[in-house]
Amino acid sequence: MKKLDTETIKRLGSEQVIIDPRSAVKELLENALDAGATQLWIKLEDSGLKLIEVRDNGRGMDPEEMKVACLRYWTSKISDYEDLTSYKGYGFRGEALASMCALGQVSITSRSFDADVAFKLSYFGDGSPMDDPQPTHQQKGTLVQLQNLF
Repeated sequence: MKKLDTETIKRLGSEQVIIDPRSAVKELLENALDAGATQLWIKLEDSGLKLIEVRDNGRGMDPEEMKVACLRYWTSKISDYEDLTSYKGYGFRGEALASMCALGQVSITSRSFDADVAFKLSYFGDGSPMDDPQPTHQQKGTLVQLQNLF
C-alpha cells in the first residue's frame, strides 16, 4: 500500500461520504469484490446503526497493510491519476474506510492467503491504528466491523 501523491489527491477532488448504513455496506462489499472475494457474509444490528459486519473470502491483508488501510488516501489500487484510465475495480480512492472511522468504531480482522494466522486491528477516528495488529483466528479473507455508526 502507498499514499497517493498530492496531485492525484487534488484531482480526485470531492470526498467520499458515508451518508447512511446502506452506503457503508456498499463500500465494504465493493472492497471485498476488489479483493477477489467469491463469498460474502453480512450482519446488521439495528439496521446497521449499531453494527455492520462484512466478511469475505478475498485475498486478505497482511499486518503492514492493515496499519495503513484506514488512513485517508492510502490505497493499493492505483498509484496516480493516470491509472484511472485502465482501472477495472470498484473503489480506488482510499476514502471509504477512513470515512467510516470518522463516523463509528472500526476494527478489521484479516488473514492473507499465504498466512498461517489472522490479525485484528482497531482504529481511531482519524484512521490510525490503536495498537499493533494482534494475532487471532479466522479463515482466509477479511472481516470489517463497524460499530455505532453516527
